[in-house]
Amino acid sequence: MTQVNEAKAFVEPSGEKERAGLGAWKVARTPYDHFMEAQGLPIYRGLGMYDIREIPKSPWKRMGGLGSFIQLDGTDGKLGMYAWELPPRSESTVERHLYEEVYYVFEGRGATEVWREGSDRKHTFEWQAGSLFAIPVNTNHRIINASSGPVVLVGGTTAPPIFNLFDNQQFIFDSDFAFNDRFDDSDDYFRPQDSIVADPLHERAMRVTNLIPDMATCELPLDNQRSPGYRRVIPQMANGRFYTFVGEHHSGRYSMAHHPPGPGSVVLICINGSGYTLAWPQSATIRPWETGNGESVMRQDYRPGGMVVNNPGGTGWFHMHHSTGKQPLRLLVFGGIPQGVGIQLRRQGETEVSGNLPIEIGGRSITYQAEDPFIREEYKRMLAVEGVEFDMPDWAYTGEVPTGHTLEISGP
Repeated sequence: MTQVNEAKAFVEPSGEKERAGLGAWKVARTPYDHFMEAQGLPIYRGLGMYDIREIPKSPWKRMGGLGSFIQLDGTDGKLGMYAWELPPRSESTVERHLYEEVYYVFEGRGATEVWREGSDRKHTFEWQAGSLFAIPVNTNHRIINASSGPVVLVGGTTAPPIFNLFDNQQFIFDSDFAFNDRFDDSDDYFRPQDSIVADPLHERAMRVTNLIPDMATCELPLDNQRSPGYRRVIPQMANGRFYTFVGEHHSGRYSMAHHPPGPGSVVLICINGSGYTLAWPQSATIRPWETGNGESVMRQDYRPGGMVVNNPGGTGWFHMHHSTGKQPLRLLVFGGIPQGVGIQLRRQGETEVSGNLPIEIGGRSITYQAEDPFIREEYKRMLAVEGVEFDMPDWAYTGEVPTGHTLEISGP
């Protein structure tokens, strides 16, 4: 962001055949970029990573321990992430902030303390490897490593839009406003809730809870929208707007390719199993290898701790996920601010067709029948290397779409 006191004098065109200003320019650093740079940590960018434990980290003076910011392609402005490692028997700095924050634990065990500003009543809950939890917005909180080894976490936040909008760290970190609708201070606030309900808009599975102790291994409801046997749930946490869900593809199966409805990426974090993701621009067609555009396809392999973005080009990239391990591939999605917060792609009340439906009927997915033949050939080759059996059902390649309330309209 250019400050007014840094601006040059304006040069007005001398005539009607001359244009004012520049025809091209470098993308400017945002307030959130400046914040990350001032922390003195590495900033990891790109398509994704194989394992979060392998990326460089540096001492994090503000928070304690070691950290690295993660700003993968297409996430700028909507999602902030960081890898964080706390040494044994240590605790983080106390902080509070106006952005939302969700944590997933890769290694270690410990506890988190949460309390309102000006209150002596602390809520303490414990977590372990595989836990997912949310920090209520603008509450004081501290992370405690209670184990004899390091704790490795990944944090996801809505910090970028908050920093870029207000550009005032004193306001972001020192506001004393109490969001009572987000944190009611009840005794069972961080007690895990197992009940599954339908999310109000899409009627897919949702779990309203502020802590999930075993996100890596807990049972997920059957969904079937992304691949045969696909399982999925939305954790609705801390009454927040941070977009997240977790989905699971069977061993020996892979998802249909589809593209997101608009700009920006979400990050898919591997928390169980192993696999790889393919992504390519729509300009490479639905059959990139067959049309001679195979060089446009990007690939990211991962194991638990790895991650990948779904939309590395920023807008409209096809992507698909392949389970190659003997265990099902479970992916936790961090999306930051959701659709409709900042950018509304449709008018209120209009009908929006699910992107998981085929392109031919208004969705954004390439059916298995229509996909590039190389995709299945390469997948079978990778499974053979891993000693895993190809387990896709024959009907998936007939163009058959699973039945159900596929085109029923819900929501306001």
